[in-house]
Amino acid sequence: MTRRKIILICGLILIALVMLFVILVPFKKNNFLTNKTSPTSTPVPTYVDKSLGGTVVAQTESSFKDIANSKVTGRTTFKEVDGNVFVTVVLTNVSKDAEYPAYIHKGTCREEGDIKYSLSPVVDGKTENYISGTLEQFKKDFPLSVKIHKPAYERDGFVTCADLK
Repeated sequence: MTRRKIILICGLILIALVMLFVILVPFKKNNFLTNKTSPTSTPVPTYVDKSLGGTVVAQTESSFKDIANSKVTGRTTFKEVDGNVFVTVVLTNVSKDAEYPAYIHKGTCREEGDIKYSLSPVVDGKTENYISGTLEQFKKDFPLSVKIHKPAYERDGFVTCADLK
């Protein structure tokens, strides 16, 4: 084999490995894809939420706290809808034309925890997202915190945070 052929084969193998990594990494980020647990035996109230188009079996809420005098407050709601967690963030006192990056971090608002889930940015005071897995599975990772970051055109930092315990 010539040197050119060896380099070409190595290059193709490297490209294939990079493509495989790019495809598989997003699935590894979400523990619920690999962390299946048996359903709880504790009865959970259920109701149909027609706006979500499914059966809501459980929900939890938390309030956002103002950070660094930003005056941004609001609520976050987590509802289990047909085996997935539907996350809603509603904020007040935000700029109408700004996008606020939103993440669920490990640990509480006071801690510098790693990002556990990326949410779509808050636009016009609201974002809605689905996370794979049940609310019971989601709660096993507590404590978590929903941190809303300053818009990209401002310096780093948070405008508000909600603890999930």
